[in-house]
Amino acid sequence: MEQQIREYVQTLLKMKAVKGFFGTHVQKQTNAPIEQVQKVLVQMVEEGLLTKQYELLCNKHNCMTVLDKQTSLERLSSFYDCELCGEETENVNPTILLRFLIPPK
Repeated sequence: MEQQIREYVQTLLKMKAVKGFFGTHVQKQTNAPIEQVQKVLVQMVEEGLLTKQYELLCNKHNCMTVLDKQTSLERLSSFYDCELCGEETENVNPTILLRFLIPPK
């Protein structure tokens, strides 16, 4: 199953239009368990094939606007103003997504 995940990600790496993806996309395409997909993707980050980006979402009123993008969880700020819904948001019980990016060549 690991080889199938790696092969699929390699096809994504070759697509010029694809800049990044979520682990759930790879999981749906390979039918692999999400835990295994995440493990392989993290290995590929360690190998320098991918980079990680954490996205903080506004969780007020189901807004789900991306408020911040950072390469580490520690760099996410504590307070945000959402431009879409107008709410001030404190980074408590945040909704954070992990996106895997394809580094530029």
